[in-house]
Amino acid sequence: MEQNDSTDESVKKARYRIILAVLIFAVGVAFLVWGLCQQGHDALNGISTAVMLGGFFSCNIVTILLLHRPEYHLVEAAFEEMNQTYDKKELTELLLTGKEELEERLLHMKFRRMEHGFYIKSGFSFWMDRIRCYARVIEDVDLVNAIRREAEHFDNMRKKRANFCLLFFIYLDRVGEYEKESVKNFGKNGIVLEELLLQRSCSMIAIAVDEHTKTGYFLDIEKKKRMVLYSYGCEQIKKIAGVKDERKAGRI
Repeated sequence: MEQNDSTDESVKKARYRIILAVLIFAVGVAFLVWGLCQQGHDALNGISTAVMLGGFFSCNIVTILLLHRPEYHLVEAAFEEMNQTYDKKELTELLLTGKEELEERLLHMKFRRMEHGFYIKSGFSFWMDRIRCYARVIEDVDLVNAIRREAEHFDNMRKKRANFCLLFFIYLDRVGEYEKESVKNFGKNGIVLEELLLQRSCSMIAIAVDEHTKTGYFLDIEKKKRMVLYSYGCEQIKKIAGVKDERKAGRI
């Protein structure tokens, strides 16, 4: 509770400093406008010019100093809020097929098989123009190692790095709490990178698939979130699973 109170207090102070910075910046602009008005009336002399430029640049320097520290507190608070939100959020549960059938479904959906077992499909977005969606269907016994290995594998392929999402369908003998928690943490990292840190050139989503029940688990995101690639990847997963209406997707 004390930590939350401290965080809230830091956020309040940061917001006050931002408001103050905006006001000081407005004063700096007022100095500039005043100087231009003086010049328009042929009343701008050396002293007036010094006052105009000194006031304008001084206000800008103070504005920069005020904005430097609050940004850290706001990002920290936003990260904590986002972390708590997705900790409480349930994974989305989808009924999938076996590994071979899923690969056939990818081909049916116009995905093209590449070297090294990856599939690719190009799409278009109003916000980002062309988007490439890569999919990889694998079997493994360790979810975390599989994600790390396949990410490095994809990176070594040296494919285009702009505007793409990467989907890992990882078939496991059993999907337990550890695997579900790992999927959630991996998804949270992707969401934070795209929404908070604004690294929107790529996004990766892990889908843990239980081989016995053919059930896939991944961290979905609400449509209201202003993210293109992660949201686009979630939509592709649902289409691959044959879910046309998001409300048909089950929850754990």
